[in-house]
Amino acid sequence: MTSRFFLNCVLAFALPVFAGCNSGVVQDQILEANAPDPIAEARSLLNAYITSPAVGSEAMDFDDLVSRVSSVDADKGEKLEQFLTKAKKSGRVNQSTAKKLLAEFE
Repeated sequence: MTSRFFLNCVLAFALPVFAGCNSGVVQDQILEANAPDPIAEARSLLNAYITSPAVGSEAMDFDDLVSRVSSVDADKGEKLEQFLTKAKKSGRVNQSTAKKLLAEFE
């Protein structure tokens, strides 16, 4: 009786293991990350400058942001470039100009 009990226990644990070993075709899943919207990034930056006009280390990424915005909308990219060029030179932004530009990015 103990050998039968032992055999049943072994089968109870071994069957699910062996049944799952050859489950068929393995499929790879490709996950794609959505690229961030450059217009939304520009809006976020402009919002930040409306509340705090000081230009910080984000100025290093101005050229990249302008390039990405220009690839979506050349007119907005040009206006953003003019705004950020002035901001980079002075180290501060004109908050009213940032508000006006933000309205164009909505």
